[in-house]
Amino acid sequence: MSELPQFRLLLAEDEPTQRLLLEPQLKNAGYIVETASDGEEALRKIINGQFQILITDWDMPGMDGATLCRRVREANLPTYLYVLLLTSHASTADVVTGLEAGADDYVRKPPVPAELMARLTAGRRIVQLEQSLREANARIQLMSVTDSMLNIFNRRYLNEQIVREVERARRYEHPLSAVMTDLDRFKRINDERGHAAGDEVLVRFAELAKSAIRQCDWMARFGREEFVIVLPETTLAGA
Repeated sequence: MSELPQFRLLLAEDEPTQRLLLEPQLKNAGYIVETASDGEEALRKIINGQFQILITDWDMPGMDGATLCRRVREANLPTYLYVLLLTSHASTADVVTGLEAGADDYVRKPPVPAELMARLTAGRRIVQLEQSLREANARIQLMSVTDSMLNIFNRRYLNEQIVREVERARRYEHPLSAVMTDLDRFKRINDERGHAAGDEVLVRFAELAKSAIRQCDWMARFGREEFVIVLPETTLAGA
């Protein structure tokens, strides 16, 4: 229950009585609730806000619930929105239509409170799993472009990102500089002190270099003891 306040829920329902009945139930269950009286208003709020769950009535003036589901899925939202469809339609064909439009689940109207909360709990688990998967993928992506020992970008990131930096600078006619560095007599350190000492030198150099550049600058490892520091919005004299 401690995670519930973080879940923002949008209730799209054109009947004021239904909104008055459902909104306090949802708030008492720990959800942060906003309401919309039609599909167009709901879609605007979804696109401009960050909701994790949408409960929508099927029969609404203008854009109905099934169309709203379809428009939500077409919007390619940055995070997953779990959609629960409230329907008085009893036929299997109607339920299939709603699910194919993009709804995750449905509840018959008027909803039984216990059933509604159980289905929302199931939806919350799906949202949490999707969020965990997205965060895991982001960590994997970061690891794939990061030098794990030095905690700076690797050559793969440099090869990909430097092209974008050059294209951006050329398009907007902004200055861009890059500093190429390498550590003198590094092989001698490895030979005389060992590779552990060499690694310590590399780590310390990366720390010093990162502390000396701005937040918009970035640094990548080019070779064993070679580095590139990329400086957007920086002239040659500034570099």
